[in-house]
Amino acid sequence: MSSLKLTQFGGIAPRQRPNNLHQAMVQVAEDVDLSRGTLRPWRTDKKVSNKTGNSIFVDKCCYLASDNCKASFSRIDTDCCYLIASGVKDYPVIQKKSQACNDNWKRLGFPIELNAPNAQFLGELSQDFNQELRQYIYTLVDEFGFESAPSLPSEPIYAHNDQSVVISGLPTAFPTYSIGKVRIYCAVTQLDYGDPKSEYDAHFLLVDELDFGTANYIHQSFFAFLI
Repeated sequence: MSSLKLTQFGGIAPRQRPNNLHQAMVQVAEDVDLSRGTLRPWRTDKKVSNKTGNSIFVDKCCYLASDNCKASFSRIDTDCCYLIASGVKDYPVIQKKSQACNDNWKRLGFPIELNAPNAQFLGELSQDFNQELRQYIYTLVDEFGFESAPSLPSEPIYAHNDQSVVISGLPTAFPTYSIGKVRIYCAVTQLDYGDPKSEYDAHFLLVDELDFGTANYIHQSFFAFLI
């Protein structure tokens, strides 16, 4: 809000047009202090929040508080405007600014160690051009869309690209973390009758994105089934 202070106030002239007013005169003067011959605003305290605590963070109209005097808050100025805090809980937390004032914090980051998934080829191997060497990994995606580092890779398996592979051992619970999805990836090396093709490197492919809590998954070249 803009403000104006007149050090020489000449009074109010409500009938004058604005462009005809003397520089020391105004048309409307409301809620102002005129006691000293100048035009000044009344400066009084105004309650803006009920939040109390030993640590206070103010971001425009958002007021955050913590009883921990060592708590700290910071802001990430993106389109969603995230707030990150430490000292609020036993671990760093994050939330969109629009929800942080409701004390709706989520744990920041992801689990450090992600175990390797298990991969099992369901068909019978034969020496043909459809045989591949595969390894599977997965990542976690939180409720904000951030993606974790990859898990350890599964043991290498030989498979045919037109038959099914069962992936098991996917994580189903991480207390305190706000995991929403699991993304499965596959590293594929093409083979020529069982031998790697020297002119090809492994291709790193996104297989699917699953709801968190899905323990097993069947991967096919053209079809996928949850079990």
